[in-house]
This record gives sequence, structure tokens and C-alpha cells, in this order.
Amino acid sequence: MADIAPEFLKLLPERTAEAFERVVPDHASPSPELLIGLIRSHLDVVAEAETGEFVDTHLARVIADRLFKMLESWEQFSDAYRQLAHATVTYFVMNDDADCDLSSPTGFDDDAEIANALFTYLGRVDLLIDLD
Repeated sequence: MADIAPEFLKLLPERTAEAFERVVPDHASPSPELLIGLIRSHLDVVAEAETGEFVDTHLARVIADRLFKMLESWEQFSDAYRQLAHATVTYFVMNDDADCDLSSPTGFDDDAEIANALFTYLGRVDLLIDLD
């Protein structure tokens, strides 16, 4: 398992920390294009499940949009930031993380909390997702 900055771990909600730590790669993706493709594929899965009453497709699209904007800064990220960005995208595209994305009305809340932790850690408060 990769080392995660303690400052970042403190930003994670306790209920999501363990699931997040499991997806942190030893090395970040070599390019943001792979991560963008994963996000787009996940949005396709979410769109297919949209007929279910428990899928918050709006929040999924907001998270994806903010992740896309964050990935625009990929070239400026340190390796440690890239590793956390990669893990955040991986967490987002997992359906069965701390809360199942496709069978719970709050399934994407944990994904947004993880993304918000990353955005805060990166100093990108402009990307924060309102969960109220």
C-alpha cells in the first residue's frame, strides 16, 4: 500500500478512509487521459442505471465535472498529488465503495466527500462540491 500524507488523511471522513486507502496506487497514472476515460465510462454506467430511483445522476455528473477540471492541472501536480488524484478517480468509478453508488440515494455522497478532501488538499476550493 502506498504512503498517504497524514494531512490528507485527516481531511477524509472516517467512514470513507479505509475504502479510499485500498485504492491508492503505488504509482499514479502516467497521464490524465486514462483517468478521463475511466470517468467517462463510469458516467455511461450511471446513465444506464438512471432509471433506478436510487441513483443520484446529478451529483455523479457534478463530481465528474469537477474531477475533469482538476485533471486540467495534471502537469503541475507533484507525484504525490497525482497519486491522490488517481486514487480519487478510482474511488469515484467504483460502484461498491463506502456507499453503493447505484443502489442508494446517497450513494455518491461519499465520492463527493473524497473529491472535496482532495480539492481542499490541493488548495482548489473553487472545485468544492456543495452537499447541502
